Amino acid sequence: MKRAPFLAISGELLLVCVVIMTRPGISKTVKATAFNLLFIVFVFGAFEGYLAWENFNPKHRPLDVLDGDFFDGHDAIRGYSAKKNVCVGAHKTLDGKAVFDVSYSTNQYGLRVSPHDLATPRLNPDYKNVIFFGCSYAFGHGLNDNETLPFAFEDKSHGKYKTYNFAQNAYGPHQMLSILESDLIDKTIVDRKPSIAIYSAILDHVERAAMKLPDTVGPKYRLDHQGKLLRSAQGASQLFLFQQANKSYLFRAARRRFFERMITPGDFKLFVGIVKKAAKIFKEKYNGKFYVIYWDENLLDLDKKIVHELEKEKITIIKVSQIFAQYNSKEINGLEEEYKIKNLSKTKYVHYV
Repeated sequence: MKRAPFLAISGELLLVCVVIMTRPGISKTVKATAFNLLFIVFVFGAFEGYLAWENFNPKHRPLDVLDGDFFDGHDAIRGYSAKKNVCVGAHKTLDGKAVFDVSYSTNQYGLRVSPHDLATPRLNPDYKNVIFFGCSYAFGHGLNDNETLPFAFEDKSHGKYKTYNFAQNAYGPHQMLSILESDLIDKTIVDRKPSIAIYSAILDHVERAAMKLPDTVGPKYRLDHQGKLLRSAQGASQLFLFQQANKSYLFRAARRRFFERMITPGDFKLFVGIVKKAAKIFKEKYNGKFYVIYWDENLLDLDKKIVHELEKEKITIIKVSQIFAQYNSKEINGLEEEYKIKNLSKTKYVHYV
C-alpha cells in the first residue's frame, strides 16, 4: 500500500468502525457516530481506490521506463543529477502502445549531450556559450539527444553558439539558482565564460520552488519577514501536512481541479525572488544576458500573473504563445488534437517532469 497509503488508512478506519458498531456494551450514540463515520470513510476510500487504480493500471496510465541506471546519487548542489558518460533507453507506453522510444546520453559532466560533445565543432571565432536551465521541457523528456531544444539551438546556429544543458526532469528554478551560486558552471565550461542563459519555465515551477510536491528533493529557499531570499537546509518541504495530504489521489485530483487555490501569494513571491536572484547573479558573474522562455500554453490567469511579475523585475521573457503565433492555427490545433487523442495530459499528474 506504499503507493496508496490513504486507501490503506481508509480500510483500517472502516475496520475500527465495524468493531465499534458490533461490540457489546457501547452506547447507541457512539455506535451511531461510528456508522456515520463508516459511511464517510467508505465513500472517501472508494474514490481513493478508484483514482489509485486509474493511476497505476497500465491500461490507463502512461508507463515511463528507463533501461539503465541514469541518475547519480545525492547531489549537494542540485539534489540529484544524471550520471556522467551514460546512454540509456527511455520508453513510454500508453494502452500498450508506444508513445516514445528514445535514448538519453550524457557527457563527461553529466549533462545531456549537445553537438559539440559528439564531434569537433566548427565554431566561429566569436562564438558564445549558452546555458539552458529548466525541467523536462529543456532537458528533452521523450526526445532523442538530437531533438532537444539546446541541441537544436547549437546545431542550427552553424558555429555561432555552444550550448550546455543544465536542465533535468522535475527541476525548478531553485536548482538553477543553486547552480549559479556554486562553481559548477565554471568547472563545466572551461573555454570561455557563458554569454547567455535561457531558463525554460512552466507554471509547476512555482510549486516546485515552494517544495510543495511530496517527492521534491533539492536546494531549498525561503523568504524572511522582510522579503529577503535565504538559503535553507537542503531536503524536503517543511509543509509536512501538505506533503502527506498530497499522497492522496483524491486530494491531488482536487488540486488539479482547483489549481489556483493551491498557490499562495508567498509562493509567487518566492518563485519570482529565485528567478530574479538567478538573473542578477548571471549578469554580474558573467556579464551575460538572461532570458526566460515561459510556457503559457495553459492560458490561465496564473500564467499571466507570472509573466507580469517577472516583467516587473525587468526580466526578458519570451512566451511560447508568441513563438507559436507564427504558425498556422490549423497546424497548432492538429498537434493539440493529437496530444489529446494520445491522452498524454495524464502525465501531468502521474509524475511531474
